[in-house]
This record gives sequence, C-alpha cells and structure tokens, in this order.
Amino acid sequence: MKRETIFAVFLGVFLAGVVSVFIINKSKEMTVGNVTSQPAPTLLVKPKNQKQSLDQVFLEISEPRDGLVTGKEVIEVIGKSNKNSLIVIHTPKKEIIYKNERESFRINLSLVPGENPIKIVSYPRSRSLSPKEKSLRIYYLKPEL
Repeated sequence: MKRETIFAVFLGVFLAGVVSVFIINKSKEMTVGNVTSQPAPTLLVKPKNQKQSLDQVFLEISEPRDGLVTGKEVIEVIGKSNKNSLIVIHTPKKEIIYKNERESFRINLSLVPGENPIKIVSYPRSRSLSPKEKSLRIYYLKPEL
C-alpha cells in the first residue's frame, strides 16, 4: 500500500512537470519579442450590386391603429415589409404565418372578445439581418342585442 501511494504521487508530479514544460514552450512560440501573435483580422466584403433596401428590414402597419376599439370580429391588417420576407402574426386566437411576395400585405384577423394583444414580426430572407416587430392592442366589444 505504501509503495503504491509513493508511485502514484511520483507519477502525478512527473506528468504535471511534462504538461507545464509543454505549456511554457507553446506560449514562447506564440510570443515573438514583446509582441504577442494574434489571428489575422477578417474582412467583410459586401457585393456592389446589392440594393440598399436589402440592407435594412422595415415593417410598417398602416391599419389598424394601436388602441382601436371595434365591434367587428374580423379586422384587416394592412402594412408593408421587405419583399420575400416572412410575416408572423401572433394573436390570442391563433398564429398566422404569411410569405410576403410583394412589399405590401393584407391579412384578415379574427378577434376574441375583449383585449387582443397582437404582435407582428417580419423575418427578412437574409439571416444576417435581424427581424422587425410591431405590437398592437385591439379591443373587440361584442355589440349588445
């Protein structure tokens, strides 16, 4: 038992010495004089033929206005976003996913009685651009008989 313990301690110290010599040699290779080597900077090149409108994501909702109080169960959302973007509309009743083939869009939404928080998100075709979102609150009051 004593012999095994001494052997294990000796082997551990030996391996720690080998690892430390390896780390010291690698750090000396990376340092040249007083200058530490760094990876070369990467350059991002944009194609010249790319249109300006593709550089920015936009989402405009012209109808309905925020805070609208209506007696209609179905309303129409009218807006504009980037061509070929994916429009996702979250409502309390359901989620609508729409591929925007033109810049403008018209989507019918069903409302639930009371407050309807609506979140509209436009996901651009390019993954390098971040999505745009708008939030609306529409109030649907059922007409009394």
